[in-house]
Amino acid sequence: MEATALLLDCVTAADFEPHLGSEFAVVGSAPLRLAEATVSRLVREDGRPFSLVFEAPLEVRLDQGMRAMSHPDLGSMDLFLVPIAPTATASRYEALFN
Repeated sequence: MEATALLLDCVTAADFEPHLGSEFAVVGSAPLRLAEATVSRLVREDGRPFSLVFEAPLEVRLDQGMRAMSHPDLGSMDLFLVPIAPTATASRYEALFN
């Protein structure tokens, strides 16, 4: 059964917060773990802007670009991921929502 598409026009960080620490499947890559859901200091009434940070093992290297992803509870989504500074143990990727 195919996952339902998540409507990204309406989501906020609060929609992702219950899933911190869970894995998101990524087409053509190892899964990514949701590490952070951060609301901007200048948040509007609609809960934006916010960012999501995903982590993967250091050996996982993704270029900047759109990634088809899915989560068992949230459904499928296409997110634009940008590599950011890695930690000592993980590659990190950020998705921004304006």
